[in-house]
Amino acid sequence: MMLVDQIAFDLIQSISSPIMDQAMQFISLLGNAVFWLIVIAVIYWSGRKKESLFLSLGLTLNLIVTGFFKELIARPRPSELDSIRVLEKSDSFSMPSGHASVAATMFGFNAVKAKNFLVGIFAAILIVLVMISRIYLGVHYLSDVLAGLIVGLIIALVMIRLYPKFMKIDFSKKIDLRLFAMILIASLAIAFVQGLWISGIFFGFFAGYFYSEAHKLSLKIKNEKHHLKVQSLGFIGLMILIVPVVLSGTTDLTKFFFLFAAGFWISYGVPFVVMKTKVIEQKLLW
Repeated sequence: MMLVDQIAFDLIQSISSPIMDQAMQFISLLGNAVFWLIVIAVIYWSGRKKESLFLSLGLTLNLIVTGFFKELIARPRPSELDSIRVLEKSDSFSMPSGHASVAATMFGFNAVKAKNFLVGIFAAILIVLVMISRIYLGVHYLSDVLAGLIVGLIIALVMIRLYPKFMKIDFSKKIDLRLFAMILIASLAIAFVQGLWISGIFFGFFAGYFYSEAHKLSLKIKNEKHHLKVQSLGFIGLMILIVPVVLSGTTDLTKFFFLFAAGFWISYGVPFVVMKTKVIEQKLLW
């Protein structure tokens, strides 16, 4: 461990308390890939279908790059043997920090897209807080989160460059098989570098997205009341599919299928149910 890493641990963990423990665990969620998948789902259910696809691709790229470097560098996690207070256990390698990288990519991209100075400042604060939380929880060194920051910002810059071109693609006319193949390979790469089970929700989301495009299925939000109903329906379905994974000690393969179903529900299940409900309502009124 480098001297600067030890100094960072001593400084940040010196403010430890039960309240700070809970606060840092909550802040750390802002760099969790699952948190951002929920954000992407909310965007999708708001009728912003193509934007949600782009964000999911950016998140996918982040997980692949971060996972690749973790395996390449193979740096062990901080240990209590080094007089470090470890509040969160992890089986993966330490550098770069995945949470710091995801936070930098997603908050960074959305801040630039917003073109608002205050939003940019707020996003920067959240990124720094996520970085601090990972050190506080004893799962990363300072050098890990700085490496994650750099990786995340580079990916955010790539996304900013590609976003205008991507949004001009009309998937409703023709599904680009090259893009589909790239997404399939990317999902497989996630399974390899991040684990089989987490790749399930990406496989499901992308499969549902292109299946909905093939069937000309999309969400059209009428008003705020309709928007609330769609979001509620989406979250109820997600809870039914994800809670068994969280609460039970199922195998990775079982988790994969549950999460695949969750991803498919986000991109195809919700629009399908909304469409069928609309058809039934029209028949009843008729």
